Amino acid sequence: MKFDLKMDYGSKTIINKLMENGYEGYIVGGCVRDLIMGITPKDFDITTDCTPDKVTEIFKDSFNVIPTGEKYGTVTIIIDKIPYEVTTYRKEGDYKDNRHPEKVEYQSELSFDLARRDFTINAMAYNEKDGLVDLYGGVLDVKNKILRAVGDANIRFNEDALRIIRAYRFASRYNLTIERKTLSAIYINLHLLKTIASERIIKELKEIFENDYDIFNMAFIEVLIPELSKCFECEQNTKYHLYSVGEHIYNSFNEVKPVFHLKLAMLLHDIGKPYVKTTDDKGCDHFYTHSQKSKEISDIVLRRLKVDNKTRKRVLTLVEYHDVKFKCDKFNIKCMLNKLSKEVFDDLIEVRLADERAKNLAYTKENIDLIEKCIELKEEIIRNDEVYSIKQLDVTGDDIKKEFKVKGEIVGRVLNRLLEVCMVDDSLNKREILLEKAREFVK
Repeated sequence: MKFDLKMDYGSKTIINKLMENGYEGYIVGGCVRDLIMGITPKDFDITTDCTPDKVTEIFKDSFNVIPTGEKYGTVTIIIDKIPYEVTTYRKEGDYKDNRHPEKVEYQSELSFDLARRDFTINAMAYNEKDGLVDLYGGVLDVKNKILRAVGDANIRFNEDALRIIRAYRFASRYNLTIERKTLSAIYINLHLLKTIASERIIKELKEIFENDYDIFNMAFIEVLIPELSKCFECEQNTKYHLYSVGEHIYNSFNEVKPVFHLKLAMLLHDIGKPYVKTTDDKGCDHFYTHSQKSKEISDIVLRRLKVDNKTRKRVLTLVEYHDVKFKCDKFNIKCMLNKLSKEVFDDLIEVRLADERAKNLAYTKENIDLIEKCIELKEEIIRNDEVYSIKQLDVTGDDIKKEFKVKGEIVGRVLNRLLEVCMVDDSLNKREILLEKAREFVK
């Protein structure tokens, strides 16, 4: 099958110049995969039999050449402000830490370079002269939507254990099925993930979660978060639940929108339940204070995974409040909006819905209807610009200070009282009325 893949100007320029100087050159890896799938590549990587010093010599007078990874045979050429990584064909020695090879040997044949790559769909090369070079059946795997390791999957995952997580990233991004032998090797080598830096893992994890991949297919999760194992051993003997804590967590994860911090929140919202479980004399299980315990464990997990502080704080807030029962009336919704902010309140609604949908719907349908009613009221509050925050008041702290010659804590207390008044009756949010009310409060 002949392929006519559309390379960009920079990659064409580099390959043509390499050939003019007697060397080979191909675009390789993800950019070839994407072009075959009909996707515009984010970047173009180039492989060649030309060594880094020679690449630098050939291009230094025409373009900016940066020695970004000469140790591993890579230089970066900048063309029209776009970086192109040019890497010499190479064969890698033994891996010392499931990531870095002990040594890199430059090779004169493309086949050696393709043999070291992770998956068949990423082990293809192309140039306009030779066409597509596909030694491992990558095109067929793309067609059949299969993710298959190049050669021996066990060797590939031992070379770089992050490839285990990358397998799920590719499967989730392109809707691929992981081939049986590759999947078997993943299970065998899951323990190697413990050797990989969290900073590398979290980037892959974020994309997998945002691709809305089924968590029941993510064999690696309990390796990254071993605290979850206890949840699968914890049954919930209550009419509101059909599953163990772990199964409920996974079902709720699949129910929530594919937003990274929402996925994390569902993964962790009930993780403290096994530690607070009690059973009454009727045999019914209870999990009092589980939200607080879950928050404590979540903080440990999120720090260990090196989740950024902003995301970590948002997730902890959602875990803490996920089981709070708020009344479905405007005043209480305004109180929650004021306490959490509109953005966090919207997230909490999503968490609450996912949580309820993963329970016994025979008993939680009423709760879902109530939450959806809360959404309607919240949207009405926002649409009408009804007051739920001190910032929306028609007076400021400075107004209170000047008018009544008070300061500090008293100003804050007066503003909070005025906010309560306006949350009950939005029509009272007028400067003259508020100052009159403030005069009563100051007295």
